[in-house]
Amino acid sequence: MPHFTAFDNLDGLFKAMEVQRKAADSRVKPFQKDIKPGNFYLQLVEDMAIYGEVLPDPSEVSPEEEPLMPNYRFVRGFSVCCPEGELGETHVSSMDAPISKAQFEAAKAQGWPCDPEAIKALLQLGSPQKA
Repeated sequence: MPHFTAFDNLDGLFKAMEVQRKAADSRVKPFQKDIKPGNFYLQLVEDMAIYGEVLPDPSEVSPEEEPLMPNYRFVRGFSVCCPEGELGETHVSSMDAPISKAQFEAAKAQGWPCDPEAIKALLQLGSPQKA
């Protein structure tokens, strides 16, 4: 069941968001930090699998500037609940495994499987892309 928190004001909300972002940043693994546009990933959420494609961020800053939230990626995520894909931003710490384009295409052909055995079979199709 989702957890909801009420805030008395915007300052409390923004402080809580900053605490959560810093906590997520502290969980980033090296493979997650390396995920960039053109890569694909698997994210497991409860009983659902999300197969994502990392896209170029349309709001990306110039190379001289440091991004404010470097561990977020602009993505299109696909699942049995959203087979046509949904655009959004995802923190890299929630990406459970990099997958190859072939693995992503196999998941698409199978209707974005959630079954652990089907996911295991997909992951055994080959090693993820090195970009």
